[in-house]
Amino acid sequence: MSIFKKIIIGYSRLFIETSKNIINPIKISLFLIGILGLSIGIVYPLWFLASENPELYSKAVTIAIYTILVLFFIYRSYVTIKQDGFKTVMKFKVFPVLKKIIIFIGFIVIILLSIFIYTYNVAFGATSTILFLFIIGMFKFVYKK
Repeated sequence: MSIFKKIIIGYSRLFIETSKNIINPIKISLFLIGILGLSIGIVYPLWFLASENPELYSKAVTIAIYTILVLFFIYRSYVTIKQDGFKTVMKFKVFPVLKKIIIFIGFIVIILLSIFIYTYNVAFGATSTILFLFIIGMFKFVYKK
């Protein structure tokens, strides 16, 4: 079923159900007026700010998005810690992610170091690349749990 068909069916059910009682159309009308007023109260100032001072608008939107992301992360962390306990979360969720991040950063550093060494001397760069591959192989295959 297409999106438009679902929307039309949903609104038709809403209006059929609200026509059975006199209070429901009033509630829906007040709700729609409230949504309209809220959208005008939020959208118009943002549009005005974007058209008059785009740099400030960009900074405000960026700060708002980052604030929402940080608050969401804090909320999800709080809920997870409250459900599972701090030690469990640290052991099974935080440490594995940090380990993967550290390994990824290590690979990037090794690649950049190899490129730097290759620009200095090709023979030394080839030797260091073999050494780096050996070290990576040790961590990946020898010391794995």
